[in-house]
Amino acid sequence: MLSDYDNRQLSQMSWRIEQFRRELVRLPALVNDLEALLGCLTFDDDAWRREFERAWGALEDFNALSAEVVQAPRPLESSVFRKALAKLENLIREKLEGILEA
Repeated sequence: MLSDYDNRQLSQMSWRIEQFRRELVRLPALVNDLEALLGCLTFDDDAWRREFERAWGALEDFNALSAEVVQAPRPLESSVFRKALAKLENLIREKLEGILEA
């Protein structure tokens, strides 16, 4: 069972992604926030963390590319980016639903 603290961190991750989808948060802030929130989590689930880091890495790669290319595509126009973002949302949702089932 996850702590209230981890529940809040996961909820914050979900909220930040939603803010990004609404274009209220830019990609660099999203990437940084997700990394910081991941680092704050205290639960032991190495498989979950690896999956999260893999999907987060795709966002980070896109962010780095966007910084280097003048006419970089918008993140949500990239199927790779959309899949990675959806994976993050699913991982967060599954973890939060696990809290409700416990």
